[in-house]
Amino acid sequence: LENASWGNGGFTKALVEGLEGKADLFGGGKITCKSLDSYITERVKELTGGEQSPTTNFPPNVEDFPIAVPLD
Repeated sequence: LENASWGNGGFTKALVEGLEGKADLFGGGKITCKSLDSYITERVKELTGGEQSPTTNFPPNVEDFPIAVPLD
């Protein structure tokens, strides 16, 4: 869902927020693929009032791995 005040859609807003550091859910100084997924899933639901609910499909046996380091 798009919102003029966000300047993009809910998914993109959540993705950017997550990569900026909000997906560092455990304060360990890194963002992993699964922590980003978790952040985006909940944030998009919050932003859209439950109208949008993203899903992710990770292949079996793929371990969580870091994808970003938040800048302070």
